[in-house]
Amino acid sequence: MMTIITVALAPAIALLIFIYQKDRYDREP
Repeated sequence: MMTIITVALAPAIALLIFIYQKDRYDREP
């Protein structure tokens, strides 16, 4: 059961990190 939850959450967490990093680095001066 834990594996299913991890597999389901992994893409969501990766997407959140990607958006967070992108938002932080694409900020205009």
